[in-house]
Amino acid sequence: MKLKHRPKYLKIKLPSTEFWLFFLPRAILVLLVIFALLWAFPRVRHFGSAFLRGFRSGLSQATPRPSSGQVPPGPAPTVPPDQLGAVSGSHTEMFTVTPDKLGAKSTAYLDTKTMTLSFPPKFDWEQVASLNPLAGEQLAAAGGNGREVLILTQRGLVWAFGSDLSYLSPVSLLQPLLTKEGSGEVPNGSKNLTPPLLGKERSADQPLLSKEGSGEVPNGSKNLTPPLLGKERSADQPLLSKEGSGEVRSSKLAYDSDSGLWSVAFISANTVHLAVLSVDAQSARVVSSQTLSDPGNAQIGDLACVRGECLLLLTLPLNTEQYRPATALYRFSPRNLAETTRLPLREQLSGAEHVSLGQTPDAWLVGVVRRVADQPSPGNLGGRPIRYQGTVFSIRANSSSGNSGKDFSNGANLFLSPYRGGIRFGYDPGSSPSPFPRGGEVGSGSILAVYVAYFGQAATLTVNSRLSTINRTEDYSRFFPQRVVGGQAEGESDLALQIFGQDGRWWAGSDPSSPSLKLLRVLGGVGTDLTEQLLANIRTSQLVPGFKTDSVFAVLEDGSGIRVQQLIDHGFDTSGPAVWESERLNQWNGKIVQGTVLETKDSGRENFQFPISNIQRPTAEPASAQNSGVAKEVRYSLSADGGKHWFGVEVGRAVGFNNQSSIIDDHSAASPSDDFRFRVELLPSADLARSPWASSVRVEYWIVRIKK
Repeated sequence: MKLKHRPKYLKIKLPSTEFWLFFLPRAILVLLVIFALLWAFPRVRHFGSAFLRGFRSGLSQATPRPSSGQVPPGPAPTVPPDQLGAVSGSHTEMFTVTPDKLGAKSTAYLDTKTMTLSFPPKFDWEQVASLNPLAGEQLAAAGGNGREVLILTQRGLVWAFGSDLSYLSPVSLLQPLLTKEGSGEVPNGSKNLTPPLLGKERSADQPLLSKEGSGEVPNGSKNLTPPLLGKERSADQPLLSKEGSGEVRSSKLAYDSDSGLWSVAFISANTVHLAVLSVDAQSARVVSSQTLSDPGNAQIGDLACVRGECLLLLTLPLNTEQYRPATALYRFSPRNLAETTRLPLREQLSGAEHVSLGQTPDAWLVGVVRRVADQPSPGNLGGRPIRYQGTVFSIRANSSSGNSGKDFSNGANLFLSPYRGGIRFGYDPGSSPSPFPRGGEVGSGSILAVYVAYFGQAATLTVNSRLSTINRTEDYSRFFPQRVVGGQAEGESDLALQIFGQDGRWWAGSDPSSPSLKLLRVLGGVGTDLTEQLLANIRTSQLVPGFKTDSVFAVLEDGSGIRVQQLIDHGFDTSGPAVWESERLNQWNGKIVQGTVLETKDSGRENFQFPISNIQRPTAEPASAQNSGVAKEVRYSLSADGGKHWFGVEVGRAVGFNNQSSIIDDHSAASPSDDFRFRVELLPSADLARSPWASSVRVEYWIVRIKK
């Protein structure tokens, strides 16, 4: 029997389970390592350098943070950011964030109203203890000339004080009696209720001038109360009788340095009243008084006195057809109210939207705002068309010829704006011992004109000796932004702003007719709004010149009465460093590879903000040319790691931050250098009346975003 052949099967002995558990994981690991090396080979060099930089950075964490003036300069970029796959972002800081959000990171003073970074203002703010509060009184007007201060209350009382800081006996402009319920007692301890008038004693029930008097007024006026514009009043009548006294609802005070007399214009019981007062160390006296014709619902617009003459501007009710207020202009002499005359309306004033008065030692200034045909707007006004033009005229004071108020100079068109507003004036006598020197002796004074509207404009002015040319000398617009002047975009702003200069400072504040409170100081190139600090819980206020260097008075009314505060200005507090650090600016996570401070506005780089029609605007220059160099008193630095390390920069020059891979594959967290910030350092000088400042910073950063 033949056996069939059967193939033999190869028997393979498989490795044991222990073998696979040992060998297979190691084989997979080797393959992954080989693959990773092949994929990362082009980046080995970047990885090595990054490792070394990271090691050095770790060592430097223990080093102290650089102090002001010791920030190392930033390195120039080694690789263009676009080649790294980076994207750019930018930020413009206008310094409007509230300081409490910055916390301890900011030691500089941030004024959110003027949007300015500077050293903190330094001043003393104290109530004048010797001037007891006038309980129950409401403020109507106040004025000062550097030697005395007058306060007019709504009850028609005039309180005056001089260098001894004590009130003189009050003078009433509305009633012959000043007693408290007939008792003869005067509030706040004044001992003499009815001071001598014109050298004669007068009992409490006598009018300002008795019939037995001579009927003569000092300085040659023979008739105190002649008929004027249809209104007659006998010499033995007070300004207003007790039965019809009413209250003062609109008023202005002005001092004439030539005659040494105060003029008061006020409205009560729908009548315009003029009164002239003389103030000396013993008393305040009413020298003469007068009334004008019934103006209806008029308001006292302005009152300004120059070389023995005064101009009174009345604002009449709105003309409903033209929707603009009418104006009336009066001229009078404090020495002789009998010659008060209403001037014919000049063509320069006809059809004006707003008219205002200012003064220098030799002339009046007249600000006129008119509606003009719409004109194209420059870019910095948001595309709104120019609709209003502000013009300034001057009028020479010339009492001998009697032509004052008639000879207008050629006007200078100083302001153009999309917004309705008005022009307010301030005068700084410079080296004169008093803001209103007696006898006309003046120093090198200057004029500040402010266009008060939704967005303010301002410029200092000079007037030539012939009063025929008015020139703009310096732009001050940045001190009066919308946050300071306020108002509504389509309506008028707070046109009652009162301005005066003293000791190299400009002061701008509200008066009792202002709808809002204001207290602004301009010193050393910095505008500081002190309203919120000093005028909390105050209803009305008015600033007046002080008696000493670097001091002013604030007459305040808080609902319970009138009090006087003294502000002694010490300039700026430069005892410590002034540093401002931004918050994180980049909106994406990733690696910051480059940063630049593109453009700034600071004390080393000033730019015009608004168009001034008779001033040629500077030609725009590239950022690199416009901002070349670094301001000596303002320094900028950048950080890519949240402020752990800072690098000093020059404006317009880029700084590189450790250029690494163009791709970051990190799904869990941002890289260590993903927090871009900038810092401003203000360096003090020996002059406490100056502070470096910054009002705008624009920065740019490049970031390699995290790959998701």
